[in-house]
Amino acid sequence: MKTFFRIISKLAVLVTLSAITGFLLLILVYLLPTAPMEENVTASVEIFRREGTYPVTDIMGVDTRLDNFTDALMLLSASYPGEENALEKTLKVYRYAVPPETDPVLTLVSHYGDGAAASHIAYERYWHGYLLTLKPALSILNYGQIRVLNALVIGLCTLWLLFLMWKIGETNYIPSLLLTLLLIDPLAIVRSLQYSTIYYISVLSSSLMLLKLEWLKETRDRLPLFFAAVGCATSFFDLLTWPLASFGIPFCLLLCADKRKSGEKLRLLLGCLVPWFVGYGGMWAGKWIIAAVFGDADTIRTALTIAFFRSSMADEAGYAFSYLDVVVRNLAHLISPAALAAAIYMLAVAVTMGGKRGRFTNESGNYVPLAILALLPFLWYMAMGNHSYIHHWFTYRMLAVSTFAILCMFPLPMLSGRKPMQKP
Repeated sequence: MKTFFRIISKLAVLVTLSAITGFLLLILVYLLPTAPMEENVTASVEIFRREGTYPVTDIMGVDTRLDNFTDALMLLSASYPGEENALEKTLKVYRYAVPPETDPVLTLVSHYGDGAAASHIAYERYWHGYLLTLKPALSILNYGQIRVLNALVIGLCTLWLLFLMWKIGETNYIPSLLLTLLLIDPLAIVRSLQYSTIYYISVLSSSLMLLKLEWLKETRDRLPLFFAAVGCATSFFDLLTWPLASFGIPFCLLLCADKRKSGEKLRLLLGCLVPWFVGYGGMWAGKWIIAAVFGDADTIRTALTIAFFRSSMADEAGYAFSYLDVVVRNLAHLISPAALAAAIYMLAVAVTMGGKRGRFTNESGNYVPLAILALLPFLWYMAMGNHSYIHHWFTYRMLAVSTFAILCMFPLPMLSGRKPMQKP
């Protein structure tokens, strides 16, 4: 009980410090000059004029919609040059809008491309932590160049994670990870800043966890605090895309690398999932509380109204839908050649290794916790029905958690790699 209360107190301190630190960093980044950012937004106009709001790509065998709507919103927020002070900009997160249009792509094209007059609107219910990296990047690069840089950095981060999996002796789970990434279309992710945020958090937190795995396991509070910090980062940087992946992917790797028994792993799942939600929800609430402290109590009211709406089972027009509709809409995006490759892979492993019982059945007792992990996105869809139904074309990536968990039930033991660093 004493340990429990110690962890709770540390979680409270972590979330509070994360909110204060994030707030101060955003104020600092708002002090950067916006003139070069506006120049680079102007240089990006032709990409948005050519592609439109939701361009569809068919690179990986499935129609994937890019979210230029949100990417334009991010660019407009980063480059907004208003006369408000940095504190007010941090609280309100202003951007240009050309009335009566609400589409950021049309605003960006008409204002920066055609010289149309624009007013400003606020988008204060999110942290918009991506501005910490986007503002400096936009100071020297246009949108097309940022896409290229994004692809390069994502590729390097992915290779680093694969190297760490090999280093600790978890090479037999590399095919599972690669097939999962194919299913969520990495070629679309590198072209959309909106999608990239969770990818970065998921891959970097997984890499950090594997790198410091033995240290994280030394005391009972380190892993819960680690996942709480990941939840804080997710809430800070993301605009509610596929946030659960930032928990599911690193925790899946933790299950595969850990040598505890099944019952102990179930407690581990609960002991890491709850802190992640505490970090995620607490960090989000931190933004509203800070806004209220500075006299903007309407932020809390607006945010709660939107939260209740996003958790409903009806769209903006009042059309009601069922939970099954939400699930089907999201699952439909997984129908692709990558899904066929994943099915063939699982069948091949089952047939090849089925007779070698000791190697094929995960002796670490992973099946039950992995099955529970695979169900988490479906619980998310139940809790966030409206958002998951309307934005199914990117919320389906939450199923990366389910896919990775299921594929990790089919490790490939012949990929030996190095011996594990941790002791069984």
